[in-house]
Amino acid sequence: MLQFLFSPEARRSLCEALEKFKPDLVHLHIYYGQLTASILQPLREAGYPVIQTLHEYKLVCATHGLYANSQFCDACQGRHFWHAVLKRCNRGSIARSFISMTESYLSKALGAGDSVHRFIAVSTFSEKSVGSAGCF
Repeated sequence: MLQFLFSPEARRSLCEALEKFKPDLVHLHIYYGQLTASILQPLREAGYPVIQTLHEYKLVCATHGLYANSQFCDACQGRHFWHAVLKRCNRGSIARSFISMTESYLSKALGAGDSVHRFIAVSTFSEKSVGSAGCF
């Protein structure tokens, strides 16, 4: 459970990979859950330019989809992730929604959004949704 929030192993592996490969830049896709935001600080400290393709809405929605109780929802707005618990956004479960909320606040504290130099939005809607929350 804790590795869903912060992965020391992913962080360590990333540091080893950066040392070995010395990339010109780093392109992130969906790193939540497996790699976690634990990878962001080493990227910042190493000074690599970071680009992220936005495949979902994790930066602004605790459950990634802008969807709650069978309808569109943008209540979290990239900072009010507690709405996910009130609305039971993660499969109708308070416990799952609490975990999603916690992961979102922790990711934000670890630099999700702030550690990225450029975003690639897959749609105009994505760009507007994430951009309106101050992530661009």
